[in-house]
Amino acid sequence: MFRTILSLLILLHLSAWAVAQDVDVFFRKVSQEFHLDFEHHSPFTPERHLHLTMGSGVGWLDYDLDGRSDLYLAQGCAWRGSRSPVKNSPSDHLYRNLGTRFQNANQAGIQNLAYGMGIAIGDFNNDGFPDVYVTNFGPNILFCNNGDGSFSEITTQELLNDSGYGASTTWIDVEPDGDLDLFVTNYLDIEDANYILCQASEGKKSVSIACPPWRCPGSKDLYFENLGNGEFSNSAAKVGLDQGEALAGLGVVAADLNDDGFTDLFVASDSNVNQLWKNTGKGSFSEMGLLSGTALNREGEREAGMGVAIADFDHTGSLDLFLTHYFQETNTLYKNLGGLFFLDVTDELGMAGPSRPRLSFGTILSDFSGDGYPDCFIANGHIHDLLPKINRDVPFEQAPQLFVNNQGKRFSSVSQSAGDYFQVPSVGRGAAAADFNADGRMDIAVQHLNGPVALLLNETEIDGIPISIQLIGIRQARDPIGAKVRMRIDQRDLIFTYEGSSSYLSSNERKITTLLKHNEKLERIDVVWTGGKVEYWEFPEKAPRLIQLVEGTGQSQ
Repeated sequence: MFRTILSLLILLHLSAWAVAQDVDVFFRKVSQEFHLDFEHHSPFTPERHLHLTMGSGVGWLDYDLDGRSDLYLAQGCAWRGSRSPVKNSPSDHLYRNLGTRFQNANQAGIQNLAYGMGIAIGDFNNDGFPDVYVTNFGPNILFCNNGDGSFSEITTQELLNDSGYGASTTWIDVEPDGDLDLFVTNYLDIEDANYILCQASEGKKSVSIACPPWRCPGSKDLYFENLGNGEFSNSAAKVGLDQGEALAGLGVVAADLNDDGFTDLFVASDSNVNQLWKNTGKGSFSEMGLLSGTALNREGEREAGMGVAIADFDHTGSLDLFLTHYFQETNTLYKNLGGLFFLDVTDELGMAGPSRPRLSFGTILSDFSGDGYPDCFIANGHIHDLLPKINRDVPFEQAPQLFVNNQGKRFSSVSQSAGDYFQVPSVGRGAAAADFNADGRMDIAVQHLNGPVALLLNETEIDGIPISIQLIGIRQARDPIGAKVRMRIDQRDLIFTYEGSSSYLSSNERKITTLLKHNEKLERIDVVWTGGKVEYWEFPEKAPRLIQLVEGTGQSQ
């Protein structure tokens, strides 16, 4: 009853907001211009094996610490009856950002010949250089950044090389004890020798299709505790993450969702209940999906959770969740009410209707328009390509979407005017954001199933001064994923989380970037470090464009 009344009140409050603000957000596809020549490789079998339709992720990282965000792209491979890596298969790619172009940097030691899925960026050994963990349909891989422009595959920890069906993955400091632990979302339990195959029929016609997830058993997620000496321990049971049935997890975010200073986990499950793992602060988790209102949509239905994005979309100070879903379902926006309670406000915010004719994967909540409110990008594309042959009007290639956030009251589609990329149907999968050219505007990289990567340069006309924030932990993990940042700008507050992985199989740029209008002043930044310790920094003079906040150098609160 409480949720119904609150939902009606929000609907009445928003009903007056009928006209979108005039915001000319514009992206230009610049992949070729910046020498980004990657093409995803996932040739379909006649039987349409499921994993070949799911695509791969993308991750932004500054691996050489030159101040520019580089790009990691996971790669697929052909199916030959076994998920074991095959010699001469195409590999994942690492591209170094040279400012005016990207340079293939696979000579740095990146080689992954399995079917690449999710990407987690994090400094697991606290040496200042970001490392890369990649999940696969096959053995997962941890690449350690050597700090000299090269990577080494960590082969001494065999437990990290799980050979299941890994999906999204994130680094997280659970205890926190100053070392990043690793969480891996597993998708389905598929046997190579008994791979389940499916067909769709219409009258006397039938075609092969990728099997729906409920035809396969789910797979337990994994949690590896960082012991701080270069070794990890399989500790899912220890922290309570092995409780409940095995689900079909695809997306994950690590963030403090109830403002208690400890980093929680949210897992989007495909055609099953989502999971919200509350960090108890005692080195363990408690599953709160149903109680929090995020396990199901407002009708109490399970949806096909693909990607997940997190941001404070309405400037209430708490982090909200946005999930992408299947064709003819709605994507879902969960408003954080505080106290670990969420409300599905998808209809009220204008996100329901436009999502029904799409199958959505990668998604990003980021301020593309420069007004301080996070907008929404969605990569779309179906998994079935043969349905038109049995007279089903289900498009395989689908146009991406861009929604502008109207001051937290409603999202309005600007896809028709946002650039040529949004006019051409494609098969989008992983997507991630970064200000790769350091102009204060967030850009996007998008993976396409069996297609070239798209690099979208944000050319929105914005009048302001870019501000970027980088956090450096001392007693914390040096890369303090899950910390919360509050920027006080004149009389408004902007809330951010120091993000690990999000979207679908992907990782956004770690540093926080926003725009300061010329008539505005940055007054103060508060950081809630993992564990709850709060520090703040004041800026009586003009703030620098890059702000590095080192734990222990601010004022305690």
